[in-house]
Amino acid sequence: MSAEVYLTRPEIESVLPHKGESMFLQEATVQPGISATATLADIPSVIESGQKEIPHFVVLDALAQTLTLIEPPDENNIGLLAGIDNMVVHRKPLATEAVQLNAGNVHKRGPVGRGHVVARVGGEVLLEGDLIFAIANKSFLK
Repeated sequence: MSAEVYLTRPEIESVLPHKGESMFLQEATVQPGISATATLADIPSVIESGQKEIPHFVVLDALAQTLTLIEPPDENNIGLLAGIDNMVVHRKPLATEAVQLNAGNVHKRGPVGRGHVVARVGGEVLLEGDLIFAIANKSFLK
């Protein structure tokens, strides 16, 4: 069984290609190859615009980032969100709420895989389902 690893925001930024406002994770605890739990960071554009709710796409992207931490691609590859399956959305989180992000149950076949993700506030489930991802060589994106 792998030991849990705690990651701060700078450590997460060193693993993921997301920077600045596109990095939605504040901190994370990862059990490599098994699961990851992260905290949604404050989203300055949401707060400054006076929006009361965080858009679903922000929560989905943050869940995809959390899923990527379980098995980060090497420096030649990048993880791509390829699809959403069986997603149930209960409500949007409020900008003032602390959102907990969980990812796990990853199954891969070749460069494509899926993982189960859940976003919660306290014990309340906000969003739950599966994200499908693909690992691609960075040269493919040029």
